[in-house]
Amino acid sequence: MTAMPEQSIQIVPYDPVWPTLAGAAVRDLRETLPDVLPEIERIGSTAVPGLAAKPIIDLMAAAEDYLRARPRDAARYAELKRALAATGMDAGDYARAKTDLVQELTDRARGELGLPPVPVWEK
Repeated sequence: MTAMPEQSIQIVPYDPVWPTLAGAAVRDLRETLPDVLPEIERIGSTAVPGLAAKPIIDLMAAAEDYLRARPRDAARYAELKRALAATGMDAGDYARAKTDLVQELTDRARGELGLPPVPVWEK
């Protein structure tokens, strides 16, 4: 049995169609699971207008999107993602390499809501 090769990470410019795609996915989920998922939000980089991202729509129930209101932090995150993607590292290493900044931003966002820090990466 041969292992599947890791695909390289692709970071693309923001696509204005992402909100429409996410909206359709949210509607489908609400119609399919109305009592299970009452609150669904877009999260991740595709939810931040203008932020470069992997072209994957992420959804989460009741999530806060800290980066929408903080363009400087969004720019730091975009730059890190571009730099990491340019190295050609695999997806697992890419995710781990983002952990420190993601942890920092998540801790700040949770702090503003009066919530304690939680680890963003489980080893």
